[in-house]
Amino acid sequence: MARGLATDGTSVVASDVERVQAWWAVLQVRQLQRLCLETLYCVAERWIAERETDGKSQALEDCIAQLAVSGHTYVHENVRESVSQMETVFRDVQGGRHSLYESAARWSPEDAEDESEADVFVHIDRLKDKARLAVDSDGDCDAIANAYIGLVFCAIETANLALNPDALKALRADGDACSLLRLADLVTRFRDSSIETFLRHVLKEWVLLRHFAVVGSRSIPFDGKNRFRFVMGDYGLERFDKSARLPVPGMSVDKLDHALMLCEQGGLLVDKGRAYRLTGAGRRRIQKGSLS
Repeated sequence: MARGLATDGTSVVASDVERVQAWWAVLQVRQLQRLCLETLYCVAERWIAERETDGKSQALEDCIAQLAVSGHTYVHENVRESVSQMETVFRDVQGGRHSLYESAARWSPEDAEDESEADVFVHIDRLKDKARLAVDSDGDCDAIANAYIGLVFCAIETANLALNPDALKALRADGDACSLLRLADLVTRFRDSSIETFLRHVLKEWVLLRHFAVVGSRSIPFDGKNRFRFVMGDYGLERFDKSARLPVPGMSVDKLDHALMLCEQGGLLVDKGRAYRLTGAGRRRIQKGSLS
């Protein structure tokens, strides 16, 4: 649904549901972006937990500085100098096609030895591997590299999607301080900077300080419950509840199956075994821009 294309590049989206397909394409890229940021957060909390027992500096700036370079080993040496080099990788993968989605749809195993770097779901799967979250004894972390690569992927595909009026409308509807459009702007701003400089900004402004801002805003106006995972203590960053389990990146709950069942029960879809098909009533609702 996110790609809207068969492997030969043929569109599988009817003209009257193109808007919904564009929304879904934006949703999947946003899902990857959130997973990237959540991965950075999870690694940061692990760094804080280790500092509580090894006696090393717990300073905020030390956390940012160390994690910002921890992914270098896992980034190919040809693209370690600047953010623009990773942008070029994805533009080369995309080639002359309209989007990375289209490039992924046309990819076949014969095209390369590994998985398609144009596939948003390949990047999502890499970030779901909790075994990569640890920072090893040399200070290296695979998850940080994958999060960085995923963020640049999102920026490139956001620029592609923004050329579609329906997708652009969905992108603009996201007013979050860390929206896809803001990420695309951020990557453009740091294009000629090093990976370290880019990640220093993201880790500080979009992960650590954002944790304090978001949790604080949610705790005070509502029930006053303390939702902080970590705080600034006497020696720097420390976890609020040191007995709590360390977090792992999580995907938003996929409600698609339930939504499809509800639409079928409401007469908007008909189950064809391996797929659903719009009924006349469903098609009319889609044309109006809503299935609710």
